[in-house]
Amino acid sequence: MREKSLIKEIEYNTQYKEIGDKMLDGNNYISSNIELTKNVYSADELVDIDEKTNKSVKDVVYNFSQTFQSRGGATHEQIHFAEATAKIIFGQLKENISVVIPAPCGFGKSSISLEIIAKTIELNKNGVSDNLVETLKSHFKNHINVKVVLLKSFSRDKSKIKKTAEEIVNELGNNYTYRILGFTIFIKKWRKPMR
Repeated sequence: MREKSLIKEIEYNTQYKEIGDKMLDGNNYISSNIELTKNVYSADELVDIDEKTNKSVKDVVYNFSQTFQSRGGATHEQIHFAEATAKIIFGQLKENISVVIPAPCGFGKSSISLEIIAKTIELNKNGVSDNLVETLKSHFKNHINVKVVLLKSFSRDKSKIKKTAEEIVNELGNNYTYRILGFTIFIKKWRKPMR
């Protein structure tokens, strides 16, 4: 973590000293000062990354840099931005906090979003992945109900959707049940085993 100063020594609430009904010169006053700082964390301080996640991050960063080759190449700062963003999206947060990743206009926010979406689709194309199960487990730390919406590209076959739902709850454990409504799987976590 590093501390970044946003505002340094701004004077406010200035009160000039008075003697009777006369003001003293402008150098004799009392004021308050304010300084505004923010804490800036690196992606490695916010998330835990395993080998599989690190491979996904590297793939996203490589594809991001390839996208920028036709535009003259990505800068070092853009590559760092892409890596930090991918780590935060794919990694496991150490604390349940909201993360803001600022970047100026034209820096590649849309490009990194597309690369992350493409990688997510690639990871989940083959059905239930370890990444999906881990993501669901992390959601169940704070919620008892989770909704999984299946894309049209996944399948519209009801039996395949049911098989996928069974696979998910089997991976999660005996304290989970599911209900299918259309192409959405609703998963519930129970205190005791239900299956």
